[in-house]
Amino acid sequence: MHVQQVIIPFLAYMIPAFYLFYMALDIISRNPRKTEHRLVSLMIFSYFLLLVEEYLRHLLPLEYSPVLVNGWFGNVGVIIPALGFHFIAAITDLHKKMPRHLYPYIFYLPLVFILLNAATETTMFTSREFVQMGIWKVPEYNTAYYTTVTFGNIIIMVYMMILAFYLQKELNRERKRLYKTLLLTMGLMLVWTSVFGYIPFGSGLPPHPFIYAGIIWGFALRLAMNRHNFLTTFKSRYETLFNLNPLAILLVNRTGLIIDSNPGAKKMLYLEENHDTNISEFIHPGVMKKWEQAFESGLNDQLKIKGLETRFMINDEKKDVVIEGDYLLVDEHPHYILILRDVTGDMEKSRRISFLAYHDYLTGLSNRRYFYKRFEERVKEWKENHEQSLLALVLIDLDHFKHVNDQYGHTVGDQFLKHVAYLLKESMLDQGVAARLGGDEFVLFLENVSSMDAIKEYMSELYQTINKNPFVSGNIHIPVNMSIGVSICPSHGETCDELLRYADQSMYNIKKSSGNDFEIFPGKQDTT
Repeated sequence: MHVQQVIIPFLAYMIPAFYLFYMALDIISRNPRKTEHRLVSLMIFSYFLLLVEEYLRHLLPLEYSPVLVNGWFGNVGVIIPALGFHFIAAITDLHKKMPRHLYPYIFYLPLVFILLNAATETTMFTSREFVQMGIWKVPEYNTAYYTTVTFGNIIIMVYMMILAFYLQKELNRERKRLYKTLLLTMGLMLVWTSVFGYIPFGSGLPPHPFIYAGIIWGFALRLAMNRHNFLTTFKSRYETLFNLNPLAILLVNRTGLIIDSNPGAKKMLYLEENHDTNISEFIHPGVMKKWEQAFESGLNDQLKIKGLETRFMINDEKKDVVIEGDYLLVDEHPHYILILRDVTGDMEKSRRISFLAYHDYLTGLSNRRYFYKRFEERVKEWKENHEQSLLALVLIDLDHFKHVNDQYGHTVGDQFLKHVAYLLKESMLDQGVAARLGGDEFVLFLENVSSMDAIKEYMSELYQTINKNPFVSGNIHIPVNMSIGVSICPSHGETCDELLRYADQSMYNIKKSSGNDFEIFPGKQDTT
């Protein structure tokens, strides 16, 4: 055997084979659990096996060629279309339309021919006749040979029709570019196999030159991976968005186990590396049921989570969190990718704004707006239920409050008002609502009062509480004196304005006299 009979076949077969083997390993190493990775790697490896078979056949005597081609070359040639159809179905929506009991098994039915071929020892895939032409052992271009080449071209055309169909329906720009790249590649493969499969080149080229189309296929897939981020892992595909996004992003499986987290999530949740953590560990017990319902129903129905307001417990600290989530499949299993926004500050502001809409900013008591609203609601309930009890409206004006401000300053005056508000709120218990109308004027209503004597009893207890709790701050000691007017619903009216008007008249009467007393309209009462 001459040197060229060794070197040329090695260059023709093994150099491309090594390249294909490297590509197969490279692709499977990216994500061995992903179906598309395995299929592409196996297809490229199959073309590697074809080249190895041709190199070994070249080294062996001519009589071994039919056995190797039929038992090795032909069987691998059947496996490649099966893998190809599975791959096309996996990257398009075709697999979603196939019954579970058929996908992907139907693609591998042609493998039955391999068993039949082995059992019958008949030629089913290519020529059994070979001749020595120069340094090459060339197959006879007979009917079996041309049938094999034609069948391979038909398979490529079917691939192209499926991809062209989904290309027309696809809206995603990246996938459209991917389909176009694969269509162009298959077009080149079709031309290659037609030229180098049908035309006898004799000793001018290595036998079966159409198998070099596998290099075109492998190169195109690698190009698609680089250009379109095709066949990359979840983390590498979304690496920039996932890792650089300041918001907390989690990938969780259907049990809630956190599979991956970006730096924002690690910082927010204090996640530890290599530690299995379930997102439910952070959910506040008070909203756990709400969270479980949203999570389970979302996964079962493949729904997005939109603006779910919930509460987390992070290092024993309550955090208001808004969650946005989307359903996706990772390695054929349902997962959620969740974006968490800590809105604790915003919620505090919102609650503060909502609080101030109905409360006095200084004392924390209800304001005039809320008092009117709640009183009118209570009167309506009282009418609808035909209640026999009374409602009492109590209007309070502090005596000598201007003197407190003038003598001690407005800071002490504000503290004095807070002290009075606290005493009034404590005295109410669950009997009604206390509010600050403005300045040194307060109002409250008592509900479910059985009689006038009960009102007098409450007022006496209020004055006792006030007298026992003067305002004290350091060396400052200020007694609390109040002039109070009281009106009764329904005796004096059934609206807040009416009752306030009568209560104001009674309060004014007290104010004109000695003060620090109360009057139930229309007569003065004894507080002693």
